[in-house]
Amino acid sequence: MYATTAKGTRVKKSHAFLLSIFPSSNPPSPSLPLLSDALWLASILNEPKKGDEGTEEWGNLAKFTRGLAGFDNEKEILPLDTLCTVLPTSMIAAANLLDDVSKFERSLKKLNTDRVYKQRKFNLQREASEGFSKVVCLLTNLTSRNVCNAIKKIKALIGFFELDPHRVLSLSLDAMMVESVPENVPSYVKLISDCFDKDAVRHLLGFKLFPSSSSSSSPPPRPGPRLLRVVATCLKHGLVTWDGIRGYMEVDLGELAKESKRRVEEKAREIKKLGVVSLNATNATPTSDKAASPSPSNQPSPVPLRLLILPSLLSVNCYTIFKEQMAYLDKWGIDAVFLVPEIKTALTALVDSVVEPAYAALSPPRFTSSPPAESAPCPQCDDGLSLKADGTAAGTLRAVVNPMEIAARGGPTEGTEIVLSKIIRIAKELPSSPLTYTLWSCLSLLPFPLRYTLYDSWMGPSRERSGISGPALLGRGLSHGTCKPLPLSSAEVKAGLQCRALTKRLSKDNVKSMSRGLGKAAGGHPGVFAEVVLGACESYGNLIPLVVKALKFLTPFALDVLAYSLGKLLRAPGRDKLKADGINSSGWMRGLEIFTGEFFERYPYVEIRPVVNYVLGELKEGRTSSLGVVKELLKKMGGVDTVGGGEGGARMQGRAGGDVLRRETSAFGVVVVSADVAKRKLLETLAGGEGVAVGTAMVLLANGIKDAAGYGEGAKGQRGGLKYVGNVVDEVADVVEGLLEFMSQDPAYHTLLPGPKDMIEGYGAGYESAMAAWRPVVKRAREKEEEREMIKLQEEDGKGKRNEETLEETLEEYLPLSDEMMEAYGMMLPKETFESITPLVFGLFWSWEIADLHVPGELYRGEGERIKREIKKLESSLSMGNRSGEEAKEAKTKVVSMKKTLVALREEEETGRKRMRRVRRIIEEKKEDFFGALSPGTVANGKESAFLTTCLIPRVLMSPEDAWYSARFLFLMHSQEVPHFGSLNAYHLIIQAFPAVLEAATEREARGVGVFMKEVLGTTRTWMRDPVKYEEEAGGKRGFRISQESGKRTTHEAYCAVAGRWGRWVLDAALKGLKNKEYMRIRSTLIVLTAVADVWPDEKEAGDKIVEGVKRLEGEERADLEAMSKSYLAVIGRKNLEWGGGGVGAEGSSGKSKGKKGGAQGMEASNGKDSSRVSSSMVNNNKVSNSRVSKKAESEAGTRETALKD
Repeated sequence: MYATTAKGTRVKKSHAFLLSIFPSSNPPSPSLPLLSDALWLASILNEPKKGDEGTEEWGNLAKFTRGLAGFDNEKEILPLDTLCTVLPTSMIAAANLLDDVSKFERSLKKLNTDRVYKQRKFNLQREASEGFSKVVCLLTNLTSRNVCNAIKKIKALIGFFELDPHRVLSLSLDAMMVESVPENVPSYVKLISDCFDKDAVRHLLGFKLFPSSSSSSSPPPRPGPRLLRVVATCLKHGLVTWDGIRGYMEVDLGELAKESKRRVEEKAREIKKLGVVSLNATNATPTSDKAASPSPSNQPSPVPLRLLILPSLLSVNCYTIFKEQMAYLDKWGIDAVFLVPEIKTALTALVDSVVEPAYAALSPPRFTSSPPAESAPCPQCDDGLSLKADGTAAGTLRAVVNPMEIAARGGPTEGTEIVLSKIIRIAKELPSSPLTYTLWSCLSLLPFPLRYTLYDSWMGPSRERSGISGPALLGRGLSHGTCKPLPLSSAEVKAGLQCRALTKRLSKDNVKSMSRGLGKAAGGHPGVFAEVVLGACESYGNLIPLVVKALKFLTPFALDVLAYSLGKLLRAPGRDKLKADGINSSGWMRGLEIFTGEFFERYPYVEIRPVVNYVLGELKEGRTSSLGVVKELLKKMGGVDTVGGGEGGARMQGRAGGDVLRRETSAFGVVVVSADVAKRKLLETLAGGEGVAVGTAMVLLANGIKDAAGYGEGAKGQRGGLKYVGNVVDEVADVVEGLLEFMSQDPAYHTLLPGPKDMIEGYGAGYESAMAAWRPVVKRAREKEEEREMIKLQEEDGKGKRNEETLEETLEEYLPLSDEMMEAYGMMLPKETFESITPLVFGLFWSWEIADLHVPGELYRGEGERIKREIKKLESSLSMGNRSGEEAKEAKTKVVSMKKTLVALREEEETGRKRMRRVRRIIEEKKEDFFGALSPGTVANGKESAFLTTCLIPRVLMSPEDAWYSARFLFLMHSQEVPHFGSLNAYHLIIQAFPAVLEAATEREARGVGVFMKEVLGTTRTWMRDPVKYEEEAGGKRGFRISQESGKRTTHEAYCAVAGRWGRWVLDAALKGLKNKEYMRIRSTLIVLTAVADVWPDEKEAGDKIVEGVKRLEGEERADLEAMSKSYLAVIGRKNLEWGGGGVGAEGSSGKSKGKKGGAQGMEASNGKDSSRVSSSMVNNNKVSNSRVSKKAESEAGTRETALKD
């Protein structure tokens, strides 16, 4: 255009160029308006002033314009009407487009005046009122069926009555505002879009939002929710755009962001101060009251319209615009949800509208609930979330039951996720109400991992004040994703204050009355309640029984949340579960262990598998910090007390009897009697699992940790050193023993275990652990066999009835001498080992227990006499009438129970004696095959050494009870005169291996060694002191022959010489242990010395040395060693031993012998060459005997000790 005006020669060229762009004006090109606008702009820029002729450019532009109109033989590009409408009159005159320009100018002025200044008249009389009345009738009856006809009629009414269209539009918006049927709203949208201009809709809505009657000094009134809903509907359907309506809702976002952060800060500080007592307060006004009455300067400003429209957008499902606006506000740091709480309610309703259709397909109609006749006001919960006013929350919960049952039976369904989202949303809305029971009826159908996932998303990572983020307190707003809603935090703080107040006042006297208050406090916020209660139990152990008792009014849902919180605390990272010594559980962990046992014993129906899985997970990681939980569960739920290998006296004697004697001698008759329900629950849990039973997996994993620790690998979380590793070995042994004792009560126990071969080869268990696990099965098989024999005898006598069930469950394959078990024995050891020991003696030794070899008759009689005295005392009290009604009734019940116990003790003793006679008969029948099947060329002492390393020493180290059994079994083999077995050589090898065993023993193992050595030393020292008894019990036995082939006996003098050497070995080992600097070796030595104090030392020289060595520990810095040394000295002092005098074959040269020569010389003089042979075989064959001991016992112990030192 500028090029054309600059040089007139280019006018025709420009015209030709435009013709190439716009070849035809019909149809007109979309770019023609641009050309006309450009022509108008050029005319304005070059227009001459009045009176001037115009420049050359002006003339060229006029020629160019005339050519565009089709004059001067040019083709028309722009219509003449368009040019006359767009161009100024000066250009029209210059281009000579019209004949009479002045007339055109006058007509244009008149038209503009009429359009702008002339008032349009409408009929406001009777006809207008009639027209509006008809319009209102049409609008109030508008539906989707008659909307098209209504549009035509409204248009006709506007034209016929000359109605104001803007007023009709206002009536249409008002009608849509009051419409109660949502399905009719689209009809109004269609009416407005077809009849009215969208620009008019925008302005009219702006006028309604901000009426002109409001003064500028006061803020405009808050629009009603119906009007906001109309605006949101128009936005959703495109009647107005957000940019178009934004001008009426404009607000300073910077100031709004400051206001949002200020309110968040005030609320956060208010929550932080809840329950805080200020000692500097000047008045008694509570903090919450102060916060409730803010100063005038801090009065909250009215919420801007831009935020008020957001809930309405959600109410009409206009989520797209809502999401865009929320994202925009978040960029400014404005928390719209906090400023406008209605957004939460609208979001909940939106979730309902999305979930309900899919959920309704899963829920059968018979579970739906009809709304009540009268709508109740919407109840507000403490956390700011509200239930539906029509009561459909309860109906929804009930409707969940059936689909979830289907999902539980047939696996996950397509709608499971929808139902779960429904459950978790309603769980957030629940106050303390009966709905929790309905909710639990739904959640209980879910597996606990999924249920606990819901709890995680519900309660979040933190609660109460810790849920408030730092930025909120510093006035920086809420951190979404890391900060809970402040109303929810406020409700949690209040619930926590209530729970703490009740817990602090809990005592033995008011536990019944406080239980109801705790139940109510836990109803609305069970997560907070669990955190408070478990925290109290961590700090105060004496509070645990009261707390557990006070939980009886909690709902099943709250108890499940408590178990969930307990599992989270047990798994909590970053907390040291052990004390500084690295051995004992820390205070908080010990409190949770005790609470776990008490809680699940009293409430066994609560899910216990998460705790059991926690224990399995810890064991898989090689950590033993969870074993305390297992001990408490076994003690409280199973009634099995893992005594830690420290039992002695009557208690250990009682373990040689039956269940009745064990109960009477356990903890002075006060035993843990668990409920049958709790015991069954724990048995079911340990018997469950895929593949290997859970309890079996615990045993296998724990044994793996013990084996790793025994060879110096240690356990995760444990320090190094013999003390710490020994603690791991002992603790694992306690738990494994308790688990096996409890699991063996299951009638199907044999089905829970892998076979012995699988345990050894597949799971890496030692044969000691495998036989310990299978020993209860072997015992039950023997009991079944005895029962079958008894039934057969009774049938023969005609006194008994045939019990088909007993006859079917024979368990014959698990009898000690069955082919299956003999095959299992044969694969437990290398083939080379069975060149020195037979599977028969190996299997029998590992299949029996102390109750098979010994019956504590004196203990049975003592307990019987004690019970008789108690019965006599109670009967005397009852006859004298010294007891009231309740007390008398209780005493009579106790008398009946004690009489039954007395009868049971007698029957049990008789059964034990029968079993013992049966075992002795088996040994008598099979003793020829114990070692008779071995090769004649077996190395000297090889049989005894193999028996020592594969049977005696491993079982001695398992437990004191097993150590006692081992000593009894050895003496029984000696007394039964098992062929080809030298019991004298066996005792010699035992004493010879004692130093190595003692040096590497843990505390539990040392107790077993002490029990075993007490039996061995008590027997051997008695034979040494009493020749008559030696001749009766030892000298005449086959095992004390100098040679099995020659049949020559070992004289008492020769035996005394050897026994004297044994005494020196024991003395040297004890003194070496007392002088050792290692804590565990000193402690193990003291344990063994205390155990054998009744039988050794029995001579002055040895006793003085031992006392001198122990006295050096009296000033020991380690208090426990000092206490043990004083205790040992007290035991020695109470014995009042007369050292020396009458001892035959005393240590060294102090003793006197009855023969011509003492010690070894007397042995040689009396026995000649044969005695030399015996002496030389015991002295010179040390290498032979040590070959077995060092390979299996001393070598492993030395390797283990070296590894532990490293």
